[in-house]
Amino acid sequence: MAVIFKHFKTRFFDLFPLILLFYLCFSEFNTHFRFFGIVGFDFQFVLIYYWVLKRPQTLGYGFIFIAGIINDIILGLPLGLSSATYLIISSFAAYIRNVSVSRTLSSNWIAFGPTLVITNLIYVGMVIFIADLNVEYMQIFYNSIFTFLFFPIGWIIFEIFINLTREDTHL
Repeated sequence: MAVIFKHFKTRFFDLFPLILLFYLCFSEFNTHFRFFGIVGFDFQFVLIYYWVLKRPQTLGYGFIFIAGIINDIILGLPLGLSSATYLIISSFAAYIRNVSVSRTLSSNWIAFGPTLVITNLIYVGMVIFIADLNVEYMQIFYNSIFTFLFFPIGWIIFEIFINLTREDTHL
């Protein structure tokens, strides 16, 4: 019985980032989580970037795509808009993972900045030219700034989560 519980516990902790991503997409977290009405951040970006960077087997690209489709349906956006931005973030994270020698907070935080800029430029381009929707540039700018500033906090939270769920093999 203890072996079954231990297997279930480790499997749950392995799937927790994926469950969290789908929960965030279903709950409209990025549209409801605002400070003072204008300042918010995209926690999905931090989640995808971190887990594709640290443990790419946890979040597969197919699951990231499906999460984006779910987010588009919930928010009423054209299908594929969020999926494209999520996949762009994950592509940059995979590139950074393959190119960088050290995976420290500072180096990945610096690489996260251009990733956000390029992702939001592509997002704005797709919204304007493909979907023909109105864009609130300042809101996207503020979201990008605060997502960038929130990245170290998210990194530390996820590192603590990994350290708490790590199995001790030397017992």
